[in-house]
Amino acid sequence: MKSRLLGVVSGCVLAITATLSNASTLFTANYDGIWEIDPSTGLGQNFTTIDAIALSYGDGYLFESDGNDISRYNVSLGTWASLSGRNANVIAYGDGVLYTNNSGSGNGIIAIDAVTGTASTLNGLNGVTALAFGGNSLYAANYSGIWEFDPTTGIGSQFSTITAVALSYGNGSLYVSDNNQISRYDIAMDTWTLLNGHNADSIAYGDGVLYVNDSNSGNNILAVDSESGSMSTLNSLPGVTALAYQATVIPIPPAAWLFASGLLGLVGMARRNE
Repeated sequence: MKSRLLGVVSGCVLAITATLSNASTLFTANYDGIWEIDPSTGLGQNFTTIDAIALSYGDGYLFESDGNDISRYNVSLGTWASLSGRNANVIAYGDGVLYTNNSGSGNGIIAIDAVTGTASTLNGLNGVTALAFGGNSLYAANYSGIWEFDPTTGIGSQFSTITAVALSYGNGSLYVSDNNQISRYDIAMDTWTLLNGHNADSIAYGDGVLYVNDSNSGNNILAVDSESGSMSTLNSLPGVTALAYQATVIPIPPAAWLFASGLLGLVGMARRNE
């Protein structure tokens, strides 16, 4: 009896957590604007006509650049604010800072305060083509390869000669596309794995999946398993230019915890009655 009751309690608690704690969104840009897509179903809708060429998500905000201006979108409030009148075609958010390239001169990595918009030069790296933030490091690609930088000092070094057009960080790995194939770099192990022989110039990691565009046809959002490399079509949106993933943790309501506590109380009573 006790073991059955424990099984019921465990199942209920897991169900509560699975139902209430996770909700994610894939943001996508194309020539019609920016879209919000459910990564589990592929269904979504356009919520702005901004013609974005770069997206990045962090701390409740979606950051976008249209090549002339960088804006910040408060996802919960649905409000926009101009962040910086800077030319950038690559952006990456990390720990309160939006890192961008300088598409005007082609040189330098710029650090922009995600609240005030104050900008400073982090590094003078030439020809930056992609950025990704993760594991307390800023990763940047240019025509000579991929670099790892300390985001506080701007000091770093090159660790690969792959000429990447897109980078994304997730779960201890850096995902890299050179527009001919997609590779996974295990940072702790310092090892590379060919993930998928697909052409993509925009990628975004989220919850075990790498979302990519199809730079050959210009159509479709594809979901690539980040371990096996198996691929499926998530959405047939044409002309995808940028992707960003929002992994949202929804606080579990107190009533749900009270329900779970009550079930645990039943277990205690069952033990006393035995």
